[in-house]
Amino acid sequence: LIEPFSCVLHALERVPGWGEKRLLIFGAGSIGLMGVVLARDEGVSGIWVVELNPARRRAALDLGADAAVADLERRGGFDLALDATGHPAAIGAAVGALRPRGRLIQMGVASESARIEVSPYEIYAKELTIAGSNSLAEKYGESVERMQDLQDRLASLVTGRFVLEEYDEAIEASKSPEHIKVQVRA
Repeated sequence: LIEPFSCVLHALERVPGWGEKRLLIFGAGSIGLMGVVLARDEGVSGIWVVELNPARRRAALDLGADAAVADLERRGGFDLALDATGHPAAIGAAVGALRPRGRLIQMGVASESARIEVSPYEIYAKELTIAGSNSLAEKYGESVERMQDLQDRLASLVTGRFVLEEYDEAIEASKSPEHIKVQVRA
């Protein structure tokens, strides 16, 4: 879990100051759920997660999200949004959910041809910030240190454990939306 957690720490560095903010996360895979854990540790005042999969919504709540929904009906009111899906509709909804001076952290991998409709006026009028975050930026050391305190919560993200001889089964399990992170051990 060190590598994906390093990516989330890099996102925190790209858009610092999460404490006492309201955060909206799109996607409750490993990155989104690590975002929940890190946000709670950073003192975020409210965390909402948008996720289609019911098992992953439950995981978000178990890890400290205040709400986990399949569809976001409300717009506005969030200081921060983190997209961990890469889906254009989610990214557009994240922009729309930000309050004035809100900040979007774009972590989800969208296809190169994907496009979203964004109002330049909305970015201007609300003074929005949109920051991309796609690397771990030498955060392994910090990740190892922070994971020591967060290991109880982060360990629950490993939902499938296999030995090397079960590699084929592990690959199939990793394709299942019911699994968050699959681990293969020698």
